[in-house]
Amino acid sequence: MAKLCNAAVYVVGGWFALCLVRGLRVRWLLFAIALLPQAVFQAVYITADTYANAAALVFVAAVLRLILGRGHPPAGVIVTVAAAGLGVVLGKPSYAILLALLLAVPPSRFIPAQLLGCVGERVRRVGWSVLAGYLVVAAALTLALLRLTSDADGAH
Repeated sequence: MAKLCNAAVYVVGGWFALCLVRGLRVRWLLFAIALLPQAVFQAVYITADTYANAAALVFVAAVLRLILGRGHPPAGVIVTVAAAGLGVVLGKPSYAILLALLLAVPPSRFIPAQLLGCVGERVRRVGWSVLAGYLVVAAALTLALLRLTSDADGAH
């Protein structure tokens, strides 16, 4: 039953990631990455890495949608990037390095299309501020998790 649940988590994550990049040329590359033998093996094996792999796949797909998508993204895509990024950090803190992908996104893409009128000409500054705030929260969460799970205090 646990293997089935792990496989379901990975399939749903992969499906959601492919839905995010629908209409982009990179969808086939993401599809091929999702079907790599090691990823599929971990998806049907009882391990916590299945969730981390699915979250990383969704995060990368959402970032690709931000970078390569046309027009300003809807708020749902930005929320998906934020949630998937935190999910990656929660699933496996060592995957926090994936958050560096956000630096490749133009700062104006962090502002939803619905809020562009409110921001006006400060689009770049507000975009960088949103990104910096998110990275600070993600870094704090990563450090807190590493502190809780590490054996650095010397107690054995």
